Amino acid sequence: MVRFALSDPIGGDRMLKRVTAVGAVIGFISALMLGSASLAIAAGDTECNQWGVCEIAPPPTPETPGGGTGGGSTDPVTGITPGPTTCYAEGYPKEKKYEIPCSNEDGSYDASTGCRWKLADNQKAAPAGASAGDGAWYTCSRSVFCDPDSMFACIEFGTSRDEWLTTPPAGVMTLTPAQAAAALVKTFNLEGVAIGSTTKASGKGAVGLPVWLWVENQTPLSFGPYVQSATLGGVTVTATAKVANIAYSMGDGQTVVCANAGTPYVKGYGNTDSPTCGHRYSQMSPGDGAQPYGVTAMSNWEVVWTSTGGGGGVIGTTTQSQTQIRVGELQTVNVNP
Repeated sequence: MVRFALSDPIGGDRMLKRVTAVGAVIGFISALMLGSASLAIAAGDTECNQWGVCEIAPPPTPETPGGGTGGGSTDPVTGITPGPTTCYAEGYPKEKKYEIPCSNEDGSYDASTGCRWKLADNQKAAPAGASAGDGAWYTCSRSVFCDPDSMFACIEFGTSRDEWLTTPPAGVMTLTPAQAAAALVKTFNLEGVAIGSTTKASGKGAVGLPVWLWVENQTPLSFGPYVQSATLGGVTVTATAKVANIAYSMGDGQTVVCANAGTPYVKGYGNTDSPTCGHRYSQMSPGDGAQPYGVTAMSNWEVVWTSTGGGGGVIGTTTQSQTQIRVGELQTVNVNP
């Protein structure tokens, strides 16, 4: 199926002075199938083809690099880029360019692909290795061709295909709910936790003694819940972030995963293990205890989001923090009676 769009070239009005209904249809179809059917005419002159279609030739169209002029810069959060304000399509002959609408009900025109792009109505599952927030399916709904010798200056063919794109095409100002949620999470300034441990006061532990681990700064940004709402790309989303667990890489090759903030240590607990989050070192830190183990806390966040348009999901993200723990040997003194 072919859809037709009347478009006036830059710099002059296009007029048909004498058209018969049958002749116009035959002339247009023949021009599409056989190419140019009328003689080239100078700007402002009138010429009639063999079907009795007469037109006034427009002034020459200026050469324009790329697909148009105007537009704006890309939003670093949403990836949305306003489309150009003036758009051109290449035509016949090849060196000619014709002005066409930059946007219509079929989408925003992109000269590099010849497509009119819009967000696909049917958002299928993301391709393998991608998630819904990484991109979206977009529909190329038109291909544009311009011929100065056809009945209309430019025609738009009703082709259609869907492509997965990680960045919205220029001029497409809408996002899917998943894209809007991912963009909102990008604005979160989440922090790593302040690591509390039994070695913090003395600065040194010992082989075999329990090391308790806990979160010292349980704030919304370091542990959650942290709640934000925003309208991005025409979609309003609300997201709640909180730490699901913390993976402590202890520096000795061991990792301790704690599903909570841990239990702060007090002296009365003695040499008992932490009931919630802890570790025992089986060997001294490097340099016979002179150098510390580097301990890294990886906070694994779950961000649960919902949208006003329906739907929701979970986005994962992480933060990190570090501390150091020196581990030596317990010294015993034998006293002979």
